[in-house]
Amino acid sequence: MKYLYYARHGESLANTRDMFGSKPGAVNDLGLTVFGRQQAVAAAHDAVAHELKPDLIICSPLVRAQETAQILATALGYPEQNIETSDLFMELQFGILEGTPWSAYWESGKTYYNLGEYAGAETIEILQQRATKAYEYLQSLPQDTVLVVSHSAFGRALRRAIHGQPYTDEFVDGTSLPFGEVLQLI
Repeated sequence: MKYLYYARHGESLANTRDMFGSKPGAVNDLGLTVFGRQQAVAAAHDAVAHELKPDLIICSPLVRAQETAQILATALGYPEQNIETSDLFMELQFGILEGTPWSAYWESGKTYYNLGEYAGAETIEILQQRATKAYEYLQSLPQDTVLVVSHSAFGRALRRAIHGQPYTDEFVDGTSLPFGEVLQLI
């Protein structure tokens, strides 16, 4: 792999409904909002304008990422049936918090670092380990240009894995990844 591009899904119903949603096939595995589809279409137009031609599109199995990947694939002339799906690229897993309001979690003063207190939730350290495995997998691919469509927390972890940063650098720069934009990571 010579070039790695990354897109966070467009705004999703899970985002606008204020709920943790990270389990594939769960009630909260919701698709994009109308605005989220518009974001994905805008990202696709931008990718076309920059002449992005992925040899492989790989995405999270969550519906919002798959919808975004399909919109990007269509615009880029990439066959939708060739989109690879992998659990490695899923969002941070929230365990028993699945479906609960995330605003209440954050307002309680909890952070991503507290997730280890909840059954089935991934810690940022475990997410970082998964992102490192995902990066190793991407490096092993024969394709030159790869587009990953995934989620914000995972995307930040992947960026840290690429740059050799520790998991403790979560939110050091204070930013989340933008919805529905294609970023070049390598």
